[in-house]
Amino acid sequence: MDRYHENIRRFRENMGLNQEAMADEMKVQRSTYGRFERGDTSLFAPTMRKFLKFSGRTPEDIFTPEQDEFDGYLAEGTLSDRIDELSEEVRNLRKIVEMLAGQIEKLSAKK
Repeated sequence: MDRYHENIRRFRENMGLNQEAMADEMKVQRSTYGRFERGDTSLFAPTMRKFLKFSGRTPEDIFTPEQDEFDGYLAEGTLSDRIDELSEEVRNLRKIVEMLAGQIEKLSAKK
């Protein structure tokens, strides 16, 4: 499970809900929610919009690390290691942006 899906899980747990209760609140199947939280489905699926709406969270909440996590991240390892890891994160984010651009293009073509 990547950091983004860990954030989703943590937000759900902080709301005091198990996966079944969260799925009920979001009006999705428990299995659908479970796949979403584990990262077996796209972060940009309709389930994400439902999650954000119900939880009151923003996309920035999902994709931005908590300050203490960020501070700990910088404190561990060498600067070279961090640069390599951040470069990988940038590549992953670039893929996400490209995927979103493709989805926007598809939606625009339908109009």
